Amino acid sequence: MIHRLGFRHVVPVLLLLIHLTILWGDSERARHRPVDPSPLMWDVPKPIPGAVKVDAALNLPALLMSIPFKMAFPTTSDNATIFASTPFVPLVWYGIGLWLDRLVGFVALPRRRHPTVRRIVVITAAMLLYVSVLSMTPINHHRGADPYWRGGTMVLWSALLLLISAAGAVEKRNT
Repeated sequence: MIHRLGFRHVVPVLLLLIHLTILWGDSERARHRPVDPSPLMWDVPKPIPGAVKVDAALNLPALLMSIPFKMAFPTTSDNATIFASTPFVPLVWYGIGLWLDRLVGFVALPRRRHPTVRRIVVITAAMLLYVSVLSMTPINHHRGADPYWRGGTMVLWSALLLLISAAGAVEKRNT
C-alpha cells in the first residue's frame, strides 16, 4: 500500500496531524491554566511544555521558515511562531518523504545537478553539524536542559541534511 501512496504523500499528512494535535493540546492546556495576577509575571519566562519542544524539534525547518511571518505580524501569543509554522510543516516533510521514495526506489532519481552546488550543501551541512555538536558540550551550558534540546535538534536536522546531500552525491558517483 505504501508503494501506491508513497512516503511523500503519507509523511506530510501524518506529521501535520501530529503538529495540529500538539498545538490543540497546548492551547487547551493554556486555556485551563490559572492566570496569576502578579505584576512581575513578565519577568519570569514560562516553561515550555515537553510536547511543544518535541514539536519544535520535529519541525525546526518549518519554524525557521515562519520567522519572517512572525516578525511581519507581531502578536503577544507565546505560540505564535509555532502556529505560523503550520503551513510549512507539510512542505518540509514532503521533501523528506520524496527523499525516502527515491531511496526506496518508488520515484526515479532526478537529473544531474551541478556538482559545485552539491559540494556547497554538503560542506555547509557538515559545518552546521560540527557547530551543533560543539553547542552541546558542557562548556556551553548555563542552566537547565534547554541547550541540550536546541543542540540535539540542530544535530538531528544538520545530520539529516548532510545525509540527504551526501547520499545524493554518492548515488550520482556510482551511476
